Amino acid sequence: MITETQHTPIPELEGFASMLRFITRQYGAQPAFCYDAPQMRRCSYAAFADMVYALSDTLSGQSGRKILFAGQNSLPFIVTFFAVVCSGNTAVPVNKDIGEAELQQILQNCQPDMLILLEGASDALHKLYGTFAPEARLSAEEIRRILQTPRTEADVPEPDASPAAETPDCIVYTSGSNGVPKGVMLTQSALMADAVSFTRAVYPAPTSLLCLPLHHMFGWTTSVLGPLLCGAEIYINGDSILLSRDMQLFSPVHIQAVPAVLEFFYRQIRRQIRNDPNPEYRQAVEGEEILEQSVEERRIYFAKFRAMLGEQLRYVISGGAALSREITEFFWKLGVTILCGYGMTECAPVISLNTIACNVFGSIGPVIDCNQVRIADPDAEGIGEIRVKGRNMMLGYYNREEETAAAFDAAGWLKTGDKGYLDENRCLFITGRIKNLIIRSSGENVSPEELELALSVLPGVTEVLVYEQAGLILAEVYGESGMQETIRAGVDRVNGTLPMYKRIDRVLFRDTPFPKTPTNKIKRN
Repeated sequence: MITETQHTPIPELEGFASMLRFITRQYGAQPAFCYDAPQMRRCSYAAFADMVYALSDTLSGQSGRKILFAGQNSLPFIVTFFAVVCSGNTAVPVNKDIGEAELQQILQNCQPDMLILLEGASDALHKLYGTFAPEARLSAEEIRRILQTPRTEADVPEPDASPAAETPDCIVYTSGSNGVPKGVMLTQSALMADAVSFTRAVYPAPTSLLCLPLHHMFGWTTSVLGPLLCGAEIYINGDSILLSRDMQLFSPVHIQAVPAVLEFFYRQIRRQIRNDPNPEYRQAVEGEEILEQSVEERRIYFAKFRAMLGEQLRYVISGGAALSREITEFFWKLGVTILCGYGMTECAPVISLNTIACNVFGSIGPVIDCNQVRIADPDAEGIGEIRVKGRNMMLGYYNREEETAAAFDAAGWLKTGDKGYLDENRCLFITGRIKNLIIRSSGENVSPEELELALSVLPGVTEVLVYEQAGLILAEVYGESGMQETIRAGVDRVNGTLPMYKRIDRVLFRDTPFPKTPTNKIKRN
């Protein structure tokens, strides 16, 4: 078993087939996956490779197909992704909960040749399944039968699909906060370059929990490819509703999560501490004296509050959206290190990431070594658009030539649409989205994301969206019942720390959560 102090050198890898050979040779009999809690079934690295080879052999009769598949996080999902790519086909993973309208947009854009339906797929996908010819579809039961069929090594040939530089090996659909889905074309080489660089930047711990959806690259690269390259054992959370249970059952050392997950645990633990009969705990998390103790001492001191995270949790990689510095510092006091990073699907996806050696609160870390970052048209404070170039870059958007051209500048740098700056140590900071900026009548620019971060940690606030309407800055809040006055008072306190042009003019309350994107970001109108 790999430990936190053992570092297996990770070579440059061309694609999934070469990765399978590397991890099988390096880790063979070690457990690669643990799943189906509480039964805790396990699969070794060698057995995982055999499953990929078996399904790849089934799919290899015809290469060059676009194979759409969907389902909840599971071992068959991971095997399917590998097998589709290793068989010379193009993987098109989609959201298991996808609705009819979005699914039709994707079908119109990519026109898949085959459909694989795994456990947990939506009604819209089940309806679609019947429209494919029998030879162009596979069900969860058929996948399970293929993976469970006894076989000898001679029965299953090892795939030898050499990655082609200009051929997409997967098409991943993303729409950001609004707009129609765009199919980001990624190659095996781009995925491998990003996964290897990610792994070198943050060596995943010996056990890691997979809770991010696998139809997005954040989960795929950081929760599957990275840990596998290191010989980690990956615990699979198949249902987000059961995340708290699985955190306690599996007790991972390392997880990757979006801010919404960390905000949930922050609110739960904060409430426990606030209601504890011993006031020392509340005073400890509010002050700085606790930091005089070692990390291990802090873990022991806050052990009963850390229980819902699992006894062994040490590190969390946060990405997908901005995370409040207050939450990062809160978990640090509890003995859990949060490493904030930054990425885009177009970059496979990791661009920058804080590390154990360089963890700067408030930043999104140093740029990882497979790509470069520059700040375009910086202002007097060094803030401009973040632009990226590297080996992890997409080929473009599928069947969207104009949008592909618009995504890059004349020198081939990807225009991220995010504003930020690099400090003297080359750590990257984000200050907001260009298209979301609020322009006040005075000419001052206001980042709604900055205000949302400040309001998101107020007592009673569950979700918040800041936007402009009729010249006013509004904060729309979904919060805990009966907490409206507390929230208003909190907004007043935040306003007192802000210049006049940034202050919230009005607070609105809603009774239901905001509509979300598949990555759990609030949709902006």
